[in-house]
Amino acid sequence: MDIHQGFLLTRQARDSRSGPQIELWLSTPQGPAQVLIEGQKPVFFVPTATKELVHSAAREAGLAITVNDVEMKSFDGQTLAAVYCNSIAAARQLNDKLISLDILVLEADIKLADRFLMERFIQGSLAVAGKSEVVNSGLPNQFLRITDAKCKAHDYQPNLNVVSLDIECSEKGVLYSIGLDSPKDSRVIMIGEPQACETPTQWVSDENPYCWPSMTGSKLSTQMLSLVGA
Repeated sequence: MDIHQGFLLTRQARDSRSGPQIELWLSTPQGPAQVLIEGQKPVFFVPTATKELVHSAAREAGLAITVNDVEMKSFDGQTLAAVYCNSIAAARQLNDKLISLDILVLEADIKLADRFLMERFIQGSLAVAGKSEVVNSGLPNQFLRITDAKCKAHDYQPNLNVVSLDIECSEKGVLYSIGLDSPKDSRVIMIGEPQACETPTQWVSDENPYCWPSMTGSKLSTQMLSLVGA
């Protein structure tokens, strides 16, 4: 198992076939890194006195949950229980149902990725242990992917770059061009037929990054992270 240090750039969570997945993008000494974390479940809190009502609401909605008593109290002194759901979508569905039943629900608004970071006191710098592989090796959008990841707070100080980004589109939202400027790369990505230009220009057929020669197998966001996080 490899250990890496990095600085958090973005975070999100989504449901996958195997359950909720947290995705972090880091700036590391090796360049941008994608960290994939499994096994985390959405959780919120309800008064202990409402546990049976919560179980009943979950059964009615066809949702599998786990409810555990915790040593926590609400601001008005009610003892609380933690409600764990098997997916982000299920947590949202159950939260809405409990609110409709006038059951107090606490911390349902804290996103799964944010709770993961908060519980580990990660504010930016972190250390990651997991299985690593290089994706798009040798290409401009090369990055490190770390799976089965375990994270903890760390004191790594990144050397970040700044990218100036300019997006031009019509009043109806039709994309015309994207301009990038940084010490590592300066270009305009333009949709249309190639023409002579004074500035470095990359011509593409449409707005789909998967169709761009330098973006094969990855999205524009990955190249942007390469510029910022390297």
